[in-house]
Order: sequence, then C-alpha cells, then structure tokens
Amino acid sequence: MKREKLTNEQISAFCLEFSMLLHAGVAVGDGAALLAEESAAPEDRVMLEQMAREMDGGAPLSAALRYSGRFPDYVPGLV
Repeated sequence: MKREKLTNEQISAFCLEFSMLLHAGVAVGDGAALLAEESAAPEDRVMLEQMAREMDGGAPLSAALRYSGRFPDYVPGLV
C-alpha cells in the first residue's frame, strides 16, 4: 500500500504542534500520542499512534518520521 506524503501545510502544522509539546516538556512518545488523540483524519491518527509506539520503544523521533513513510526525506534529516 502506497502511503500518501503529507502536504507542506500538514508538515508545517505537525512541526509547530510537536515543537510546542516538546517545549512544554512532554516526552516525544507522549506528544505523538496526544496529537493522535486530537487528529480528525483516521490515516493521520494511525500514523501518529504508530510513531508513539516506536518512540516509546526507544526509537528516535527521526526514525519514527522516516518509518512512517509520510514525510519527505528532508524532514527526518532535519530532526
């Protein structure tokens, strides 16, 4: 199954929301889980829940972004 890449607007919104959570002291796995709870799009919810599980298991955020297959290569590279 081919995964749709996120749009620039979606990437921007994700980065902004995630950065606010991190600056507030929320752990990366918990931050992804919180974003999943608030997500209206089922495909985004599934992606964020998977990312949360990976990061709770010890994977870095960059690896979780890369594994999702929904972010362009430059995003995990920047993280």
